[in-house]
Amino acid sequence: MGTSSSDETLFFTRTGANDPEFNLRSETSLVLRRNAKDTLFASVVETHGFFDESTEVCHGTTGKFNAVNVIGFSADASVVEIIGDDLSLLVMVNNSADVTEQTETSVEFGGTTYRWTGYFAVEAKR
Repeated sequence: MGTSSSDETLFFTRTGANDPEFNLRSETSLVLRRNAKDTLFASVVETHGFFDESTEVCHGTTGKFNAVNVIGFSADASVVEIIGDDLSLLVMVNNSADVTEQTETSVEFGGTTYRWTGYFAVEAKR
């Protein structure tokens, strides 16, 4: 799961395109291209589900998160919202190279001020 905007181009790619003998392993992928000075890509990798070998049944096979929104980013900080069925997370990261556990960060994106202390903060909303 990830987020993108309309000013991007999505390429479907495959290795071995110029391999006339087909010696390379064929692997597909997606490449997201954006013409921008700065950008932030945010995504969620969610592990879920398990297979019960004794009953041959899969449990919990659907993900719990359904949206990732980049609230804002700058040289100072990044704020990302991850929205789920029963839980939403607000992830705030200080992007400074000299950040410490005592660093107080305050940034404004979209008219809302976000404040935390340390390298990052995660706020959960139910």
